[in-house]
Amino acid sequence: MKRFGLAFVLIALLTLGAACATTSPLATPAKDLAKLPGVWEEEWPGMPTKDRYRITVTGENVAVTAVTNPEKQQIRNVAFQYKRLSFFVDLDGSAIYYDLVLISDGVLSGKVTGGKRNFDETVRWYKVE
Repeated sequence: MKRFGLAFVLIALLTLGAACATTSPLATPAKDLAKLPGVWEEEWPGMPTKDRYRITVTGENVAVTAVTNPEKQQIRNVAFQYKRLSFFVDLDGSAIYYDLVLISDGVLSGKVTGGKRNFDETVRWYKVE
């Protein structure tokens, strides 16, 4: 009888844990992931040129690739969790960290920090395709 009770408690805990994992407030809603795919144009304050990046989504995996100057930029450690897109761009031998937030359909806004020039800039990305 003790085994049955212990098995019941274990199953109940596993079921509760699975339910909590799927309803976590940090889970990324599918509707937010659906807003990401496409080509995005980056706007830096005071910069006349605008680089472009392509965001792709496969399941819950998000990838960012450079459209402008792809040979000079390596993008790594891409993560998207509850409207926050973060990644590193290796440029000219140093890492630049992006921390962007999806603020509306077609607009990402946030900070870029690091790199050889010690960036600390607020940037916006606009979806163009």
